[in-house]
Amino acid sequence: MKINLKCPLCGKEGSGDVPDDLAKQRNLTDDQTLEIPCPDCINDKMVGAIAGAEIETQNLCIGDKNSLQEKVEAMREYHKKMLKKEKEVPPVLFTVSGEKSHIFMLNSVMDDKDKAETCIKSILAETKAEEYYMVTEAWQGTKLDVMPSEDPDRKEILLVYGQEQGAIGMMDSTPFVKFDNEIRFTGPSTAISNAELTGRFINLLPTE
Repeated sequence: MKINLKCPLCGKEGSGDVPDDLAKQRNLTDDQTLEIPCPDCINDKMVGAIAGAEIETQNLCIGDKNSLQEKVEAMREYHKKMLKKEKEVPPVLFTVSGEKSHIFMLNSVMDDKDKAETCIKSILAETKAEEYYMVTEAWQGTKLDVMPSEDPDRKEILLVYGQEQGAIGMMDSTPFVKFDNEIRFTGPSTAISNAELTGRFINLLPTE
């Protein structure tokens, strides 16, 4: 079976043959167009992001949780411990589809937010994600008229975002400082979940 390919990152187009058994497994049809990062983009930016590790969902820290709030809180507590131990939390994406989950390291793409957004959307589609979680360190600004990166009073936060298909997501932030090679949390965690929450990596799954 022949399919068409289009790289969602650079727009390069091509075509290729897919074995019939794989085509049947993936519900592919003749001349269907798939958006898959091309080898050039994979080699240049995407190696860490595309090569996700598959694990059983029950082995994630959210495996025994029911509500989105419980899952986001479990993600936060797990990565707070990691931050204390490792002194950093690299940007990571967790996708969940039934009993299977994938973990993708995003540090190779986050310096280019446009490519990162495209990459994450591709990963969600490829893994048929029913829910996803992003964890990263970030800056939280204190002024409305400047970017957080330009705000001298900005705060460092541990940011956790989660969304389940069919509902709006939840963002959880925990402020911290790196002092004398130690991590000190400087305030309580704050969770936000409403339809007005916006951002590149927010509500990437259908909300209805």
